[in-house]
Amino acid sequence: MPTIRTIKNILKKKVIVLDGAMGTELQKKGMPSGVCPEQWCLDHPQIISDLYASYQQAGAQMVYTCTFGANRFKLKQYGIKKDDVYKINYALTRHAKNACGKNTLVAGDIGPTGLFIEPFGTLTFEEAVEAFKEQARGLIDGGCDLIVIETMIDI
Repeated sequence: MPTIRTIKNILKKKVIVLDGAMGTELQKKGMPSGVCPEQWCLDHPQIISDLYASYQQAGAQMVYTCTFGANRFKLKQYGIKKDDVYKINYALTRHAKNACGKNTLVAGDIGPTGLFIEPFGTLTFEEAVEAFKEQARGLIDGGCDLIVIETMIDI
């Protein structure tokens, strides 16, 4: 895993090209609406590998893991247990690392819970922190090079 200093040095020297819209591309590759994207990627590893390869061929130097919704709250909507959050994040990160090799950075992708934190919703701050921690642990242990937090609308 590169250090923060290594990534900062890379960014000082050049612009890094990131992959494209993961969800849209997965739909083009046959992922039906209404399914859990993370589970679908685990069930169709060759499709996600081919997608990573196409991003690399197009010049991407960094890809996101397919883990945007791989937190306990989003996964629960698909009947996936909290105990599986770590395993899913770990497995999808390992898959991205193996598919991309050493010349492409892999960013562990963390998206929103889909819930609002108190007082605007029922989710406590501590529950949110715990959920993001378990997701981040799977990404880090899986070997991601950095973590990207995206599409957060809640402080």
